[in-house]
Parts: sequence; structure tokens; C-alpha cells
Amino acid sequence: MDLIKACPLRFTAAVLAVSLLSIPPARAACESPREPAIPSGASASSEDMVGAQRNVQAYLEHAQTYLTCLKKREAALGDGISDAQQEMLMKRYIDTVEVMETVSKRFNREMRVFKKAS
Repeated sequence: MDLIKACPLRFTAAVLAVSLLSIPPARAACESPREPAIPSGASASSEDMVGAQRNVQAYLEHAQTYLTCLKKREAALGDGISDAQQEMLMKRYIDTVEVMETVSKRFNREMRVFKKAS
């Protein structure tokens, strides 16, 4: 029995999975992280702040991975990178670093408020 004819959907899914895994990192999309929600320190519970701390840490780790991906993409483009591509990558990089700083400052501010209220 011909496996392709017997299970065409499974075969297609397997081919798709293998092709996605074989995409070079420079061509794979760099996934921008989503900002975590940070509760108000004035009204948050201890559990809320611990959860926010974990979410902020996960966000910062994901953001660092995103920055690394952007650097790799730029390196992969090499001398063939256009001015527009370089500008776009630089803008994304700078924007992400600024948001990382903002998220960290906001969490630290709310943590100080939480500690005062406790």
C-alpha cells in the first residue's frame, strides 16, 4: 500500500513540519515579545506580585532572545543588507531595549509601592 495515498493529510503535515524545521534561523521570523501586565502595588496581593515578577522575568528573557534573533538576521544578510533593512532592524532593536527598560522600571516602582503598603 502506498503510504502517501493512504494518508495524504499525515504526509502533508509531516512534509510541512520537516520544511519548517529546516528553515535557517536567519530566515525564520524573530518573534517580538508581548509586554507583561504589571499590577498596581497599592492593591496587589503578594501572589499577584510574585506572578508579575515571574512574568517580567520571562518577558525579559524572551526579549533578549528576540534581540539575539535580530542580530543574527542582520549578520545573515551580510553585505547584501539594504539601508531600509538595516534601519528596520535597528529600530526594532532600539524599541525593544527601551520597552525592556520601561517594563523593568514600572515593575520596580510597583514593587516599592507594594512593600510600603504591606
